[in-house]
Amino acid sequence: MSKKGGSNHLNRMASPRYMRVDKKMSKYIAKPMLGRHTLQSSVALVTVLKESIGIESNTYEMKKAIKEGKIKVNGKVIKDERAAIGLEDIVEIVPSNEVYRIGVDNKGRINAEKTDNKAQTLKIVGKYVYKGGKLMLRLHDGTSVAAVKDANVNDSVRLNNGKIEKVVKLEKGAQCLIISGIHSAEKGSVVDIRKGAAGREPTVEIEGKGGRIETVLRNVIVIGA
Repeated sequence: MSKKGGSNHLNRMASPRYMRVDKKMSKYIAKPMLGRHTLQSSVALVTVLKESIGIESNTYEMKKAIKEGKIKVNGKVIKDERAAIGLEDIVEIVPSNEVYRIGVDNKGRINAEKTDNKAQTLKIVGKYVYKGGKLMLRLHDGTSVAAVKDANVNDSVRLNNGKIEKVVKLEKGAQCLIISGIHSAEKGSVVDIRKGAAGREPTVEIEGKGGRIETVLRNVIVIGA
């Protein structure tokens, strides 16, 4: 009989660049369980702990810690070592009270940085009407929240404990982070937003430390006014 269902692991040599794993350590790594994030923009929780945060423990001990509820993601205990972790997720090591924010480095790979701020800044990627005519926002991490006034696609929302604290508008002068492409991890202020045309995506021109950069809108997340 043939094997049914997908694999729970990935070959390290063929893993997406975003994962930022040492491809010489072993043959396989855990495959993230898809849902909130896509395969190309996520890493399994156990891999984040071991290779991005750098916890010096073997895989068995890390899986045990996860099963025992010692790891939180965005304020919630996660007990699945394959849970998908991606941009702006907050990973908390409960026993040590260490908190890490997931970002990207200058090569477009996952980066985990220590932080004291658990608020998340998430890009709005869609709006839809739910049951009863309730308007909802779909965020870049796959989650949905009730819409608030003046929140539009390509703006961002600042979440704290799952609730919107602030809407950050994509407009001239706003501070942005480039999350993909050759300018990954660069920050700057919006100079201009250009609408797309036939066969051409919308673009954003940003003034950064190294001068002006133009990139496609999907590569940009607005992070502040």
